[in-house]
Amino acid sequence: MAKKYDASFLYTSTNVGSFLNKNQINSESIVLIPTLDYRTIMRLLNRQKSNDNLHFDESKKQHPCVRFLIKLNETLPFSLIFGEGGLIFIIMATIRILRNLKNSRQNTIVTSFRPAADVIVGYIIRILRPDTRWIVSMHDIPVVNSRPNTYLLSLQNRIWRRLLRKADIVIGATDGVSETLNVYGVQALTLRNGIEIKTPKSAENLEFTIVFTGSVYRNLMQPEILFECLEALIDQEKIDANHLKIIYAGKDSVYWNSAAKPYSQVSRCLDVRGMVSHEEALELQLNANINYLMSWNNDDTHGVLTGKLFEYLGARNPIVTVVNGKNDPEFEWIFEKCQCGKIFYSSDNQFKTALKNHITDLYNLWLSGNFHQAYNSEDRLQGMSWAHNVNQCFKN
Repeated sequence: MAKKYDASFLYTSTNVGSFLNKNQINSESIVLIPTLDYRTIMRLLNRQKSNDNLHFDESKKQHPCVRFLIKLNETLPFSLIFGEGGLIFIIMATIRILRNLKNSRQNTIVTSFRPAADVIVGYIIRILRPDTRWIVSMHDIPVVNSRPNTYLLSLQNRIWRRLLRKADIVIGATDGVSETLNVYGVQALTLRNGIEIKTPKSAENLEFTIVFTGSVYRNLMQPEILFECLEALIDQEKIDANHLKIIYAGKDSVYWNSAAKPYSQVSRCLDVRGMVSHEEALELQLNANINYLMSWNNDDTHGVLTGKLFEYLGARNPIVTVVNGKNDPEFEWIFEKCQCGKIFYSSDNQFKTALKNHITDLYNLWLSGNFHQAYNSEDRLQGMSWAHNVNQCFKN
């Protein structure tokens, strides 16, 4: 969006130093805002600035105290105290932004969810400077009624209704998110993640490599499905375990390992990397014979498109997706448009058989030395870049 304006500034938490190196944030256009939130406190308690300390893996999240705090952290106004961003960030970001607004120009502020602190800052700016254009980008649904992620559900819905109706444009990251946001009295514009098209490297692999990068949400995602299917293929001698590598990179290594433990053949094929840099994750995706994706849906929620789907698309290796739920129109539309892989639904009684057959086909193609034939077409990804998507936003 910066190309659409004479000048642009990125206001971000001082916690960014725990995720990026100094070279990546050393810019006059990046304004660091003092922050005291749970991430700051965790970092101080651990006395180091490693991003390993700023995430809870799914195993730790099952502790009753942690689950209570996570839910409280999603609940306004409690989340404004030590939730991501926190009160100090909200106050200081508001002051710095107001100071930087130019009276002689059309000013636009773009805020994201998550965290709620960003949206609060945008709301305050809009009240104090009504001439400022406000765009809210919603990657998630703030309140999930069917699977309560907050306390005081009625109050939360009233708060979010008031916040979002103040914005000029509300963006949903998927059609599913946009449709759900209608309950807050807004017509959200869908603006999916953009794609950076790359050249895959997986045809050169000495081992057939399956990669999953990111978080594994307990009860919503089921890594056991992949492990069960691979174990069966190894037992049936359709896949040689000596030729198989399963790479996981993310915060949920403990959960991933525990899910694989009952499958002895699969367990010895695991390559668990833990937390890696974003650049390393992208490199893993480029070298994957299968980029594995898990998602879910229900009667209230569909189109749960994680950010890594669009990274997977850019990597152009086959994507194998297992949806814990029923047919998802948004997934179907993307996979049909891009011809990027296959989707399997847990609601289909025969999905595990179909999944095993598809993995076997890709494995045999790799064995034949012709895996480059499985690369996704670059032409089909045209028109899904960030530049193209942003232009859709500015037509409104």
